[in-house]
Amino acid sequence: MSAPTTPDTLLLNELRGLIEQARQHIAQTANSAVTMLYWHVGLRIRSEVLKNERAEYGEQIVSTLSTQLVREYRSAEHDS
Repeated sequence: MSAPTTPDTLLLNELRGLIEQARQHIAQTANSAVTMLYWHVGLRIRSEVLKNERAEYGEQIVSTLSTQLVREYRSAEHDS
């Protein structure tokens, strides 16, 4: 047998639902922003570095950029 539904239980369940909706919205927004960031980074690398062509040295350039960005942004995470 389940416990009776009281106004307090209804309020608690409604607040839980609002919190979960907000969490889902934040996660979707963050995922969308990160996806767009990666797309723009790739676009810039392709247009500025590779001049819209495939190049054998492209992997080396991407690796170098990646190393520099990881070094910079990992240290920025620790500063905040």
